[in-house]
Order: sequence, then C-alpha cells, then structure tokens
Amino acid sequence: MNALEALWELGPRSLLSLYHVEVFAVAVTLVVYFCIISSPD
Repeated sequence: MNALEALWELGPRSLLSLYHVEVFAVAVTLVVYFCIISSPD
C-alpha cells in the first residue's frame, strides 16, 4: 500500500489532520519570521 492509497482509505480525517499540520507549520514560520524581523541586526 502506497501513501496515496493509505490517505484514500483513511479519508477526510487524514486530510483534516494534514490541513492542521500545514496551518501549524505556517503559523510557526510566521512567528519565526517576525522574531527575526523584530530582532536588532
């Protein structure tokens, strides 16, 4: 079973969790970005 078949079997729950992981990653990236911007260089 490859990853695509696994996702297909798990269905919406896996897509939802992937969505949450992606949103979390974007949030962390923004926080790090703003910390770098606001810190004196």
